[in-house]
Amino acid sequence: MNNSNITQLWIVKHRPKTIDQLVVSEGVKNKVKKWIIEKNIPNLILIGRTGTGKTSLATILINNIDAEPLIFNASDERGIETIREKVKKFAQTSSPKLKIIFMDEADQLTPEAQQSLRNIIETYAHDTRFIFTGNSDKFIDEIKDRCIRIDFKDLPKEEIFRYLLDVLTQEEVLFNPDEINQLIDAEYPSIRTMLGIIQDNIEKDDSGNLSFKFTKSKSITKEILRTIFEMYEGKESITDIRRVLIESKYENWDEIYSYYFNKLIEKDKILGIIVAEFRYRATFNIDQEINFFHMLACLETRLLPYNYFPPVESQKRVEDQITSDRVSTVKRSSDKGTIILKKRNYGKKEIKNMLGSSDSD
Repeated sequence: MNNSNITQLWIVKHRPKTIDQLVVSEGVKNKVKKWIIEKNIPNLILIGRTGTGKTSLATILINNIDAEPLIFNASDERGIETIREKVKKFAQTSSPKLKIIFMDEADQLTPEAQQSLRNIIETYAHDTRFIFTGNSDKFIDEIKDRCIRIDFKDLPKEEIFRYLLDVLTQEEVLFNPDEINQLIDAEYPSIRTMLGIIQDNIEKDDSGNLSFKFTKSKSITKEILRTIFEMYEGKESITDIRRVLIESKYENWDEIYSYYFNKLIEKDKILGIIVAEFRYRATFNIDQEINFFHMLACLETRLLPYNYFPPVESQKRVEDQITSDRVSTVKRSSDKGTIILKKRNYGKKEIKNMLGSSDSD
């Protein structure tokens, strides 16, 4: 294998292009083959954990049906404005092909956005279909009633092993089967993550031979970080998240804050700002555990602590954070000791007025 193959992302290169290449159950494959033959699909909700094939299935359907697609990540554009300005306008266009609107991570759509979708699905049912994907079932009943749901269950490890073996063989990479099994145990069920780890840990010897060496400690770290984040997203109790952290004996708080920040900042800038604030606070806190779980509580309520910093310093920090993105209104609430963030678009001067220029507020 040449160097260009090494740098090409395997998760893209080896993404299934046909339903037979997709690692899913035979029942799902049979349904999809029928839809492809008919050149038509029902509205779909695809539910499953990250890396289990939801996006790949949606892509296969769009490509094999030869549809005209609108594709976007709903966690980045989750509000009702997106539905009105992007989805509805696309559904209104005329096309000789079937139109498919593919909304990845659609479980992040606001309830208001989902409600507005209901009428669009019905009005343009003659030539438009919807595919929604999500890690969890956070869809309103009106959406569920208009879609067929497919659950992506965790595949048997034996099937994942065979898939990884096929990829390694194609790429001419030497490997130890025991190490592949260790990787599967550590990263199960995310095939996407496994492929990424394999590609990141390929070594070339003096003869030019490529081999995969599994670093278990790095994988275990990623597993812990992913687990506690998925528990947060699933709204599991702080007690349960704390138990996982204690049992794992994982105490690299800087990595935890970085992981949360990177996951949240692209989905919701307000939540990213809250994480950044608590990461800064961690520099001065003796009890990192209390600081972290205080952050989780603030993420749930979307409230940013105010009184921790002197008023002038805190005001400047919030001004800089908000105006850099221009996504939020900031309102100071002295009785609750918080800064309440709401999605609006105000300039720096207006933010300053709402915060108040006096330190005695």
